[in-house]
Amino acid sequence: MVTAIVPAYNEADYIGETLAALHAARCFTDIVVVDDGSWDDTGRIASQYARVIRHPQNRGKGDAIATGMAHVTTPFVCWVDADLGQTAIHIRHLLPPVLRGEADMTIAQFPPSRRKEGFGFLVWTASQGIYHLTGQRMAAPLSGQRAMRKDIVASLRSYPRRFGLEVGVTVHLLRSGYRLQEVPLPLSHRRLGRNWRGMVHRGREWCDVVRTLWELSRQT
Repeated sequence: MVTAIVPAYNEADYIGETLAALHAARCFTDIVVVDDGSWDDTGRIASQYARVIRHPQNRGKGDAIATGMAHVTTPFVCWVDADLGQTAIHIRHLLPPVLRGEADMTIAQFPPSRRKEGFGFLVWTASQGIYHLTGQRMAAPLSGQRAMRKDIVASLRSYPRRFGLEVGVTVHLLRSGYRLQEVPLPLSHRRLGRNWRGMVHRGREWCDVVRTLWELSRQT
């Protein structure tokens, strides 16, 4: 009844724990990992827990989700990041509002972080962009942990590329009149930190988000 899609790129240190937690949740008919061109052991580890589809080269999160969605046969689906570790078990709490028909998509809202990792401005940019385009405020505009009816994303002409995925899908669904509900959950991600790698990653995310918002603004 429910498929979990887990896009993964070089997540060998975390994906085993994440997938074990999804199995422990006992609510998924199928778990599909899209190995997005990893050069570490991500695919090998994931194959012990899930069905693995591999991209020969890195294509970005949006394409990884699109590949996973093409292999979904259940009416409901969850998107789950590969680096949640044991906290991934809480993803199950996204499902009840969707299964009961109270929401078309639920989005996990992470606890407030005490550490400053350059993420605040990125979230603010995404939140302001979504509000400008739809008139709706979102507390977790970039959360990749989502549960939904499969058919609501079938109306997408294409999936937003790379890290623009969540913002693009959110705007599309709100513009289409679907009901989105944010659910606070005790989830945690791998920490990127404020070193140069973390800041480069945040910079790429910001560029993808801004590009996606710009493209969406031209469709109004």
